[in-house]
Amino acid sequence: MIDLPLASAGSIFGLSLAAQLAGAYGDVLVIAAEKMSTVIRAADLDRNTAILFGDGAGAALVSSRPGRFKVLDSVLHTDGAFREDLTLEWDRRCA
Repeated sequence: MIDLPLASAGSIFGLSLAAQLAGAYGDVLVIAAEKMSTVIRAADLDRNTAILFGDGAGAALVSSRPGRFKVLDSVLHTDGAFREDLTLEWDRRCA
């Protein structure tokens, strides 16, 4: 098991990593979940940021076997240039 604590981007990074590992390890299950409703108050959001914060989950089975869908390639990058724009002070009581 690998934990990728990357908020919403974690699922994309997880799928990319799973596609790379599937050849060596067979089927790789990617599970992503995020629960922001316990740490964000609706009154603090405006129309521009409300869509960024929500609860959601999903899963995908990535396999090296031929199938209907295929991950052709992925190029992922982050530099943290705007990290102050979307910063959440973490409070363990909310977890």
